[in-house]
Amino acid sequence: MRDTMKKLRCFSTGDYQKGYYANRHFGLFAFVLFFTFCFHVDAQAASPIDNQVRVTFSGFVLNRTTKTFDTVANITNISTVTFTGPISLVITSLTPTSATLSNSTGTTTDGNPYLNVPVPAGGLSPGGSISNILLKLSNPSVSKISLTTSVLASISNPTAPVPLTISKSGTGGGTITSDPPGINCGTTCQYSFNNGSAVILTAAPDASSTFNGWSGACTGIGTCGVTMSQSRTVSASFDTIPLPLVEGIQAEPFSIAGATPTLVTVTATMSETLVFLKNSVTLWRYDNKGNPIANLGQMFDDGTQGDAVSGDNVFTKQITLNEAGPGYVALRVSADVAPQQTTISSESLVPVSVVQLPADVRSVLVANLRTGNLTAAYNQLGNTFNDLTILDNMPVNLLSGLADALSTCNVVEQTTSVQICVGSIVINGQFQELRFFLVKDVVGTWRVIGW
Repeated sequence: MRDTMKKLRCFSTGDYQKGYYANRHFGLFAFVLFFTFCFHVDAQAASPIDNQVRVTFSGFVLNRTTKTFDTVANITNISTVTFTGPISLVITSLTPTSATLSNSTGTTTDGNPYLNVPVPAGGLSPGGSISNILLKLSNPSVSKISLTTSVLASISNPTAPVPLTISKSGTGGGTITSDPPGINCGTTCQYSFNNGSAVILTAAPDASSTFNGWSGACTGIGTCGVTMSQSRTVSASFDTIPLPLVEGIQAEPFSIAGATPTLVTVTATMSETLVFLKNSVTLWRYDNKGNPIANLGQMFDDGTQGDAVSGDNVFTKQITLNEAGPGYVALRVSADVAPQQTTISSESLVPVSVVQLPADVRSVLVANLRTGNLTAAYNQLGNTFNDLTILDNMPVNLLSGLADALSTCNVVEQTTSVQICVGSIVINGQFQELRFFLVKDVVGTWRVIGW
């Protein structure tokens, strides 16, 4: 008879194997093994993960020196997660009672011997294995051994949350957010993510601040990527932007006539101390509520676009405005500030006034009368005419004559808010003189209030 077992195959839950040997010195005849594999959080408090690992054993060999029956176990991770230690194999029963696991690490609270397994650096990753786990079984009674065992692996929870803590430094302010969600600092500056998960942090400076970079588990000024294999701490630095970005901004001309295409040159004197990207200086149009409504394009400091001196930190942009008026066009300048190219805008708006002239009102009213667009024509008349609906009762030839008189009228009196002009109209075959009275209201709109 050989000293090694003749037969022993790989174990799985519910399998059993028989191996026979004879040893003249020990007088042992046979043993039966029954293995069930269960994996737990630790040897003291098990948490099964039976379907996530595979355990195999070599054949048992009689070790004459130690008088033990030795076998080698292997554990393979067949799941998609990484397991960290400790990992243990536990034997739940062994007979005769004198038989023991001679190289056990200790016993569980149930009195079962277990053997701790060396864990690779970084844990047992998917597809990885722990090999050459030696188990030594002793049988001092020199009798037939019968083993009924469960093999348990003790393993810490592979996705146990670990904390990520964010702090902020510097004179400025900003918000740090995470992907996956959890950090919004802001208000939530610590969150526990699954062990082994990848977290991306993004820093967004306030409008008056710039982001200077990361420290701790990250460096640089881009996004911060951390792997949560343990507790992590990251700090983000924000500094206040030394405003103002724009020391002065003006438009020439600053007042334009309504409904008249006009070239306007906008000039911005940029900060001498603030570091900004030269090709990022941009002119914007804003509405009357302070909201940006149009990107009017890049401003230049290279002698083009009306720029007088190249490289003097004075940027210009020429735009053509054609506004109906009355009213104003609000303009503002922005630039990207180093080091993270934070976009900030000038503190003040520059208004370009749009002035409506009496002649503009007369021209529009003439056009509406000649096309018969009476609804639009009422927009150029005073409220009294609107209430009387006077145009609705005029015959077509009289509407046409009224348009002719307006188009040829001569201004005989003009103030800042009143205009009187005289035109001719043919009524019953005779020329008659009409006086048109125009008044500018409180918002700057001219209207025809009588004739």
